[in-house]
Amino acid sequence: MSEKVSFGPSFIGMIVHFDQPRHWTWRLEAKVSEQHDQLSSWEFDAYERPSAAYGTFSCRNVNNPDQTGIMKIFKQVPYAGSDFEPPERRKSQASTELTEDAMDELKALRQLVDNGAEHTPTLRSCKIEKQGEDELVPDGFVAYLLIRPPPGRCLKSLYWALGAMERQAIRNAFRVAWLDCVKKGIYPQGGKIGHLMWDASLNKVYITEFQMWRPRRPTDTWKDIEWMAWGLAKPPRGYQWSRETRAHPDKTDWEM
Repeated sequence: MSEKVSFGPSFIGMIVHFDQPRHWTWRLEAKVSEQHDQLSSWEFDAYERPSAAYGTFSCRNVNNPDQTGIMKIFKQVPYAGSDFEPPERRKSQASTELTEDAMDELKALRQLVDNGAEHTPTLRSCKIEKQGEDELVPDGFVAYLLIRPPPGRCLKSLYWALGAMERQAIRNAFRVAWLDCVKKGIYPQGGKIGHLMWDASLNKVYITEFQMWRPRRPTDTWKDIEWMAWGLAKPPRGYQWSRETRAHPDKTDWEM
């Protein structure tokens, strides 16, 4: 079975205009990733929430080609099985409200920028529009987020190939980044090592994804288990790390 595609070749070269905080124009250059959250017809009726596709693209400023960025597109899609229904049928599903995941990421990025976070991407601009009559869900939402990506290299395929001393430096830098996010009001959850960037020249880690997070609580403090939750440490056999309550447990048998 072929993988579902909502952001096909027609998106490459697409021009996106922004009016805030300035007038500028960006061109999509390459698709980085694509994800889907498509409900069944039963789920659409039961939960009364839309389906969506999430595309991430590299992009370039048309008027300043040396300036590059990342464009995230959150787009409503029809529920499963209605993709090829007539436009008026798909239009009946239209929602002006973003999905919870999309709204969470947008809210987090705005809050982090407003509060001066230093270890996350920077939201440069954002706009939310209605889809046209010839699109997937006429009048459904489509959101464009223009992001300045952080410097460095993704840790997904890099971290465990590095030496022990550099891995330790990365763990320490991640702790600083995690605490910075929490200080700015965002407790990041659903961690993946692929959502971390490492800038060795600055000894700095950046957290890049915020589809899963919660507001900071007064009781939130750093726990070493966060290294394991984000893929920066591996548990010994039989260790139920998700149930760990100690802030600094014995790590003798951890692979780090």
